[in-house]
Amino acid sequence: VLIHLAFSENNGVHPLRIAIYTLLIVIGFAIFDEWHQQFIPGRSMESMDFLADFTGVFLSQFFIIPLKHYFLRFFSE
Repeated sequence: VLIHLAFSENNGVHPLRIAIYTLLIVIGFAIFDEWHQQFIPGRSMESMDFLADFTGVFLSQFFIIPLKHYFLRFFSE
């Protein structure tokens, strides 16, 4: 959500493009996080963890765009 809001500060960028950028950044971080966990004792690289990260960021992008527009309209009145 914070990455999405940071990109939103740049007016003129389409919300769908912001969502795609956010997805790519968070997915990249999730891949790196899962990869580096294999080097930590007691931790392992799990595909289900990556799937959970992906699902969370996807759902957050699905809900943040309409909520952001609602709150912007609500507070601008």
